[in-house]
Amino acid sequence: PVSADVFNEAFMRDVAATTIEDMITTYSAGAGSAIASPGPSAANSQPGDRNANSFVALRGLTAPTMQRDGFMPVNTYIQSGAHGTGFSSNYNVERVEIINGPQSLLYGVGGAGGVMNIIGKQARFGKKPFGAVQFQVDQYGHKLEQVDFGFGNDRIAVRVAATDQFAQGGRRLFVGGPMHGLYVQLAAKLGNTVVRLNTERSDYDRLV
Repeated sequence: PVSADVFNEAFMRDVAATTIEDMITTYSAGAGSAIASPGPSAANSQPGDRNANSFVALRGLTAPTMQRDGFMPVNTYIQSGAHGTGFSSNYNVERVEIINGPQSLLYGVGGAGGVMNIIGKQARFGKKPFGAVQFQVDQYGHKLEQVDFGFGNDRIAVRVAATDQFAQGGRRLFVGGPMHGLYVQLAAKLGNTVVRLNTERSDYDRLV
């Protein structure tokens, strides 16, 4: 048995999640934010603020590593997110796993409170062409557009996701955006082996 919270694409759509950090701190029990210098940083802890050396905390302990597909860290010591400090867009994410307890050592690195694993959108074999278009506006007028498309036969498959967004909504203007991203995964079956090739380009401009 594994103590874990798993957030899939359907859940992320239902709660209109745009960042992994906001979703985790809102919906994963015991999750919050760990700031290296909480006293001086208390005044700038609103959505969109950049706090160096700040990370998501699980069960009261810092979770310094966010894994991509179980093996690749997507952050550094100073930058705590995949696209910017404290910011990881979920436009190219199929599932987010929060693994707590002793199983947090599953990937060989992580905090004592737990580990975060991000699963990218997968190209599926034997899948008829499918797609989705999303347009979202929050209460502050920030806009988000996303496109997701994929198909596959018995031997090859492809998945494409793109986004154009003012990345982080908040009551203040011109903080935390815009962001443009493109993600592609190609998959092929070579005998009994499946080969997957991922490519991604994301540009995130933190204006203030």
